[in-house]
Amino acid sequence: MYMSKPSLADLQRAVQISEQIEKLEAELKSVLSGFDAGNAKNTGSQASTKRLGRPAKRDAVIVSQPTGHETGGDGSKPKRKKSKMSAEGRAKIVAAVKARWAREKGAK
Repeated sequence: MYMSKPSLADLQRAVQISEQIEKLEAELKSVLSGFDAGNAKNTGSQASTKRLGRPAKRDAVIVSQPTGHETGGDGSKPKRKKSKMSAEGRAKIVAAVKARWAREKGAK
């Protein structure tokens, strides 16, 4: 589809709309963050350049801080204990699988 070049009036209107958007974004930011509108005006242009999508881990919001007893005590993630299966338990599972396959082969 062929589109003609925008006129000067169209470009001026686009600039006005863009300025209004920046002003509204700054006002929205100030309302949501509790800052006054004067401080938020400087960050309005940054909002338009912010990348979309899932934030990086460093920008992620921490929901709750772990307490000492949930972790190793030093604030690190808790170590998950490796599950161990006894030889007897493994033998029971192997026997059950073999019995199942024997039933399947016998049914055919």
